[in-house]
Amino acid sequence: MLLYGGTVIDVDGERAADVRVGRDGRIASVGPTLAPEPGEPTVDAMYFGLAVAAQHDDETDAETVAELYRMALEAGQQRARFALGYVLLEAGRARDAYDHLRRYAEQAPSNSWAWRWLGAAAEAIGEVKEALRAYKRAELCQARGSFETDAAELAVALRERRRGS
Repeated sequence: MLLYGGTVIDVDGERAADVRVGRDGRIASVGPTLAPEPGEPTVDAMYFGLAVAAQHDDETDAETVAELYRMALEAGQQRARFALGYVLLEAGRARDAYDHLRRYAEQAPSNSWAWRWLGAAAEAIGEVKEALRAYKRAELCQARGSFETDAAELAVALRERRRGS
């Protein structure tokens, strides 16, 4: 499933690659592209490529990955906001993640994964009603042709936890 097609630059700056997104909404793979875009790579694409490569390197810590995505974002790569959000969330920095994921969901309102991850961040900071709204929005986007997510299951689990407490 291709979330977006984009040419990024590998760590050594020599090879172009296609970025693919997996079923969980995270960047799943970076593979060689058949026809790299002509011209010089942009700074935002280079930082984004470095962040993707670092994310797939088992020796790179989450803070380093987050910093590379932050640099890509500062250079103008708005897709980096999404990746930065879920990397921060997985690193236990839910409040920071929430801020980035909220802004990304506003920038990409038809993207079901944007809403799913926003829901997870809202849930992590205790904003249960907002989490349920975000999961519902992810489901609506999915019904309109966006990506398949686990938002419905997450919403059910959250409602069950609320009932049990």
